[in-house]
Amino acid sequence: ANLYLDKISYAIKGEYRFIKRIKYILNSEHTNPNGLLLCGNLETLHYKYEITKIFLEKHQSYTESYRNIIDKNNPMVQFTRNLIGSVPINEHALKEKFQSSGIYDDEYKNWYPWVEQDVSTDTPSNSNLQPSTSNAV
Repeated sequence: ANLYLDKISYAIKGEYRFIKRIKYILNSEHTNPNGLLLCGNLETLHYKYEITKIFLEKHQSYTESYRNIIDKNNPMVQFTRNLIGSVPINEHALKEKFQSSGIYDDEYKNWYPWVEQDVSTDTPSNSNLQPSTSNAV
């Protein structure tokens, strides 16, 4: 039982460090997303989702005038577009989680129009959005 609890504790701490590191990079004054490549495995849906979610939450916290100057040519918008674009369009679990997060509004629909498709028409997949403990940073 203690070994099981230790594994859970390690996974939670890893997840916290993982998200904390993404936030640190996105909170820096740099618009270069290259540091995000070192945080985790870009093959995992969870990592792609967390980067995009944290970026969009940060974008929502900006002043309206600053938000208005960020367009599709912004390096972080392009980076997240590529991340989301690398996920199969029928990836039901990711689209459902992304849409239900409350951060997907009209502006983001312009950046990621393919995510707007109705998730009810997709077939749920067996993909897991949770990171494995081996990928935790």
